[in-house]
Amino acid sequence: MKLAINTDAISQDFETAVLLGLEWGVEHFELKRMYGRRMPDITDDEIKTVENVLRVNGASLSSIAPGLFKIPLDPEQIALEAGKRFDMSVALAHRLKTPNVVIFGFVRDDRRTEDAALKQIIDVFGSLAVRAEREGLTLFLENDRGLWGESPEAVRRILAGVDSRAFRLNWDPGNLIGAFPEAPYPTSYELIKQYVGHVHVKDAKAATSGNLPFTHAMMGSGDVDWIGQFERLLRDGYKGYCVIEPHFGSRVSSSRDHILGTRKALRAAQARLESKGA
Repeated sequence: MKLAINTDAISQDFETAVLLGLEWGVEHFELKRMYGRRMPDITDDEIKTVENVLRVNGASLSSIAPGLFKIPLDPEQIALEAGKRFDMSVALAHRLKTPNVVIFGFVRDDRRTEDAALKQIIDVFGSLAVRAEREGLTLFLENDRGLWGESPEAVRRILAGVDSRAFRLNWDPGNLIGAFPEAPYPTSYELIKQYVGHVHVKDAKAATSGNLPFTHAMMGSGDVDWIGQFERLLRDGYKGYCVIEPHFGSRVSSSRDHILGTRKALRAAQARLESKGA
């Protein structure tokens, strides 16, 4: 597996983020935001800046995360996302030489049953997967809170329904903390393991009080069994990216600490494998 990090976790300035990441030994980067704007809302001059920074420093993009389909299941909004904004994201991925695009699974509401919602989502993503495969891209559906594509069972049904090699899962165990009683690993992982093609790495703790059901945590200090998860990914032969995604704002120190915590968990996972003769 290959380590990457969201550039905006370090800095909203792309060059600053890449230079610091390289200094910390990370050579791959996921592009989500620049200067407070989410992809694909980036100017031509900013695209040229990204291209130049990557070329000069020998770095590469693991993926882009344009935030597509974090919207209601509304026909007009779907038409815009699946049309103009999807086209913009495809063009950006090609220009920045990454085949990987992270997307989301629509905002949950109480106006329809889950079965009806998932059927509609499968229809939308099925068409986009055909386009993605033709373009040489892979769409990675991220399990995220408050969306129809949130629970492991729901994302499994969506992925199975689309049934395309161009449509895989961006597995984010941290997004399950505080949302489901089952452990992200091993219980939830068993449901979706065959679809995992991209991984987001962060940690969280289930809240015991307050308005939110969870709090963000420094990598290795939360409720996700990352050592166990990494061990299993290694044992399963996972070759994709593990993108470190701190949710502490654009902060240099916490991003560096997340990288250190991730490497520590990976070393522990590797040591477990070696002790078992794997």
